[in-house]
Amino acid sequence: MADQARWFKFWCSAPSDDDLQALPVPDRWAWAVFGAYTKLHGNAGTVSVSPSNVALAGEMGVTLDDLIPCIQRLPHMTVEEVKNRHGAVSVTWHNWTKYQVDSTVAERQRASRSKKRREEKREEEKRSTPYIPPAGDLLPTARELLRFLNRKAGRQYQPTKTNLGLIVARLRDGATADQCRAVIGRKTAEWLADPKMTTFLRPATLFNATKFAQYQGELPATAFDNGQPE
Repeated sequence: MADQARWFKFWCSAPSDDDLQALPVPDRWAWAVFGAYTKLHGNAGTVSVSPSNVALAGEMGVTLDDLIPCIQRLPHMTVEEVKNRHGAVSVTWHNWTKYQVDSTVAERQRASRSKKRREEKREEEKRSTPYIPPAGDLLPTARELLRFLNRKAGRQYQPTKTNLGLIVARLRDGATADQCRAVIGRKTAEWLADPKMTTFLRPATLFNATKFAQYQGELPATAFDNGQPE
């Protein structure tokens, strides 16, 4: 959860820090208090302190005269005098961003960007991928095409799972019902009177994936005027 700039983070390794252990106990408290003060009043780990800041001195547990000297004794920060500010100092904490800035912000931003990219990719795939109806929705069309084949070729092929499955597969591949009728009509005209070829007027041949693609390629361009590629 974001700290909303309200927390000074006291790391678990701080008690064993050599520089902090070298401080008198009161100064260790002063160090922690000054860290909280910097988080509340500073900017990116830098804060200005006036030697007359009674409230800060009270919170740190030092006298007003010892406020600036105490800050100068604290480790992990750089203290510089501010010109023309009557003894005020500018204090910059070392590695402030590393230890005090909310690291979850970057993680949330990365996660948000990643999620947005995934959503954009899905939308792009939806736009580029043609809609393929479920097989069940194509069964009525497949039945009608099988009846059309039976009428044209004078056959009695039954609406079995195998026969209908072949037709449905070609429809799911992108063939239109009109193109299927055109293939049936063209091959019936070519093969019906040919004793060697008439037996191939069957779903297993006409709607075989490889063969159907060949037969579909033989159709005139007008068979593709419904938006299918020529």
